[in-house]
Amino acid sequence: MACKYARVVVDLPHPSLDKPFDYLVPDEFLDKIFTGARVKVPFGIKNKLIDGYCIALSDDSQYQLQKLKSIESVYDDEIVFFEKYLPLVEWMRHEYHCTYIEAIRCFVPPYAKKIKKSLTEQIITLSAREDIVSAFIASNQKRAPVMCKVLMLLMDQVSMSKDDIVLETWATSQTFASLKQKGFITITEQEAYREVESEISPTAKDVTLTREQQICVDTAIEQYSRDDKRPLLIRGVTGSGKTQVYMSITEHLLSLGKSVIVLIPEISLTPQTVARFRGRFGNTVAILNSRLSNGERYDEWRRIKNGDARVVIGARSAVFAPCVELG
Repeated sequence: MACKYARVVVDLPHPSLDKPFDYLVPDEFLDKIFTGARVKVPFGIKNKLIDGYCIALSDDSQYQLQKLKSIESVYDDEIVFFEKYLPLVEWMRHEYHCTYIEAIRCFVPPYAKKIKKSLTEQIITLSAREDIVSAFIASNQKRAPVMCKVLMLLMDQVSMSKDDIVLETWATSQTFASLKQKGFITITEQEAYREVESEISPTAKDVTLTREQQICVDTAIEQYSRDDKRPLLIRGVTGSGKTQVYMSITEHLLSLGKSVIVLIPEISLTPQTVARFRGRFGNTVAILNSRLSNGERYDEWRRIKNGDARVVIGARSAVFAPCVELG
């Protein structure tokens, strides 16, 4: 059986290391390795273990087999570098005279190695028949009022997070344990994201655009439908309604199943922009900027990558957001 080789860019931004290094892929990693995988490899004379990214796989190498080191491990997480970005990385290296890893770092969440694992939350789901639940509530209002409150909530919602139920009913762990034992509920774990706090400005969806705004929106949509990628410049003084134009174009793209990146010129403009977009598009809006904590940036990156957030707002570096179907 032919050996599989991985070409790995190590996570050390030194010009002398700006090239892929060949590594052997052990048999146990053959099913886990792929172009873009984050790996740990021995490097240098002392074989110090460092992170790297696999940018290519091959069945042959220009180096002798006995001279090659093996990949130590393949991270089983979602911090990956997408193969589709490789041509852009090559272009960035030549255009901006940066190293491979400096370009790759633009496409992965910062400080990925230092972030705690993904958060989870417990989801409580009603699992008993409604008539059985109703009978229990009718006969236990005085003996078990908190349990009854929980069940009444679930009869309306079916499923809720444990934290939300506790806030409304003051239920304890013993409450949930008893309900589960009686067969009324099931408890499951679900991935959760760190929430980024922001203001929300109520924004009407049925705003009547002015004639000039409508011309801007129609022109942008028509140009997009022709796959015409030339930029459009909207002229208007502060307060003239440009943001309303951007939101109308965004709404059209979302209706097509696309994602949108809204780049702003400076971080100080983020709160007011986010407030208006979240007022109109809700939690589908993500924020990417340097004022977020490492954990918040990591989770916003994951929300975007997983398609849970389809509108990204941020300065400069947000252009590298891993959007699904960017419009």
